[in-house]
Amino acid sequence: MDGLRFGVPSGRDATNGRGFSRPGLLLGALALTACVPVVSYEYDVKGQGDKSESGGCSPTTEVLLTAHLTRATDAVFWGSVERLHHSRRIVSISFTFSSDEVLTLTEHEVKIASESYSRPRFVPITTVRRSSRVSSPSCDPPDDSEYQQPSQPMARTRDATNSVYVIDVAVPDNPRVFSIQLPPVLIDGVPVDVPAITFLRKSNVSLPAIM
Repeated sequence: MDGLRFGVPSGRDATNGRGFSRPGLLLGALALTACVPVVSYEYDVKGQGDKSESGGCSPTTEVLLTAHLTRATDAVFWGSVERLHHSRRIVSISFTFSSDEVLTLTEHEVKIASESYSRPRFVPITTVRRSSRVSSPSCDPPDDSEYQQPSQPMARTRDATNSVYVIDVAVPDNPRVFSIQLPPVLIDGVPVDVPAITFLRKSNVSLPAIM
């Protein structure tokens, strides 16, 4: 190794009295330090819809799924780990519109089920955020965001901005596998079921390259 030299003493000092040379011990310690496994996490989503990947503000690649409720109205499920607190899991459910359909929620809560829970959790929907675009829940909300009550209808605005309606859900205890189920919604007064979406966390263990 460039820049490192080891003086090798003779006799008992060379083996430290136990049959191991001091340079050998040092080299072994360096090798063990260099081979500490690195654990990283990947997140996946499964359900009815189109899956895609996008970079948010978390350290990992984020996966989102777009469920088509009608020809003009979609529900986008996007999950991530909060960038400041890696033990917290945030899922955003965004409704997007390409025509003048009107959507309303029939109930103001989200059902989260997991084998880690003794029974399903019900997370209340306290507010809905209006935005001009779909964005990762790991990022700060866009500057043009506005807020409304969950009882208010959602629809495309005349100027085609603020047409994305977002429900942010904090998942309790960040389980490895969980599913999110919204109650049925009304689109132009017609009940429409929203499919349940499953999120998975997978761990990868790798060894860093030794130079």
